[in-house]
Amino acid sequence: LYFSAFDGVQTGTQTEAEVTLVSDDTAIIYAEASGVFGESTAGGQAVIEVLRNGPVDRSVSVDYYTSDGTARSDGLRPDYVETYGTLVFKVGEDSKNIVIPILDDTHQEGVETLELHLLSAKPAGSAYVKGSPTKGLVIQDGDRDSLRSSVSFRAASMEVDETAGVATIKVIREGDLTRQAIVGFATVDQTASGGIDYDSVNGKVVFTEGSSEQTIVVPILDENIVEGDETFALRLFDPEGARLGLLDEITVKIPGKEAGTVVFATWNDETDWVNDSGSDKMVWEGDQMTDPDNLLDIDWNKRDYVFAVSENESALPYDADTANSFRLMTTAPWYWGTQDKISSDLLPKVQDQMHRVGGTHLGALVTIARVRGATGRLAVDYAITDGTAMAGEHYRPSTGTVYLEDYQMSAQLLVPLVRGGKFIKKVVDPVTGAIQGRIASSLFFNVRLFNARPAEGEPEYLKPFLADASGGLQDEIVAKVHINRQWQPVLRRTAIDQQTDDVGFQFYRAKYRVRESQA
Repeated sequence: LYFSAFDGVQTGTQTEAEVTLVSDDTAIIYAEASGVFGESTAGGQAVIEVLRNGPVDRSVSVDYYTSDGTARSDGLRPDYVETYGTLVFKVGEDSKNIVIPILDDTHQEGVETLELHLLSAKPAGSAYVKGSPTKGLVIQDGDRDSLRSSVSFRAASMEVDETAGVATIKVIREGDLTRQAIVGFATVDQTASGGIDYDSVNGKVVFTEGSSEQTIVVPILDENIVEGDETFALRLFDPEGARLGLLDEITVKIPGKEAGTVVFATWNDETDWVNDSGSDKMVWEGDQMTDPDNLLDIDWNKRDYVFAVSENESALPYDADTANSFRLMTTAPWYWGTQDKISSDLLPKVQDQMHRVGGTHLGALVTIARVRGATGRLAVDYAITDGTAMAGEHYRPSTGTVYLEDYQMSAQLLVPLVRGGKFIKKVVDPVTGAIQGRIASSLFFNVRLFNARPAEGEPEYLKPFLADASGGLQDEIVAKVHINRQWQPVLRRTAIDQQTDDVGFQFYRAKYRVRESQA
């Protein structure tokens, strides 16, 4: 302030004064805070602090109220209690709290919002709301809800047999069961491959209110290939309404317990599957199988489901049976693995001629081999039936069961032959249409294998297969055994129309195998 334009008065020494305006207004503001509250927060309350800035030598007040966002204060499942009123700052007070009750409804609702409003600060003109009068609040569902419930597997690993068809895996929920919980799951390849060893699955497991256990089913694919033990994993993730427990992943092992596939083998030993040294086991792949022609290895590629045997396989060698007056075989063969010669004084050894280098087996010997697995004792039914050869006239029919012991790779069926039968096949004359008999150089009978199964007392997971020559799995497989006709001047003097039964000169066998040391 200044004095000026004096008129009729004397000017004093103090003609200027400074006036300071001291503000006693009160600013009311929200305290800095996140505004996020857990639905299950301690005490079930959201506490919002409000401050006043300015002199505290008088009383001021401000009104407040809440309004819904996505959170509701009404309806069947309210999220909070509608709150309104007046905050009064008494003399000396610079902080007050607004308390909003939060309702924990045990239903998974995610994040919900509401708003708090300040208005009508008093005294008017001396108190005011500084900044935005509205504060957004967030109710975050599940902080304590998740902690009070957990989902996990019962174990870290399990084992399921390939032949079981499915792996049934339990998921356990523990803790609070009064709410719904959801958890995602998915399979993960390890040494087992989805789509080959098992069907990959994914999805969600839903626990309804009160539910403590659910199951996940993973289809297991059965194939007749020896692969050893294989594993895949199943994982849990993205829980809702619960948390993951310690066992959120389980390893599922498919043990390599293949019972094997039963096939016919052409040779009377196991060298189709293991070389002579026994060091190189072969994997059977049907027609696609290739086998190098190694010096000491029987060639796999010459295999088939067709066998050939001479009619005289039913006769003992000359020097093994003195009653045999026909020297059709000049010498008896050596016994496999020994230095003993088969002769009349060693006749008992003729009863089991499964491993002889050459010569007769007293019948047609058919080898049954087990490939692609060797676990467990198997039983396979068989029947010897007519083809063009006739039971009783050319061979002795039989039925029964072949057993393969645990890890036994092969077995053999010996079908006794009958010498001297008529080798005649019926044909239709293309000119006259008449049915005529013709001399046949070979007739065949069938060896049928069916009903492959685990032997009695074996575990249920064993599942043997039968496979045909192409490797295709079948309920029944059949081998043809051809009996090659030979000269029988005593047993069969004539063939047709009193013609002498003379087959001509020929080798007795198409193949011979002899030890170098036999000289």
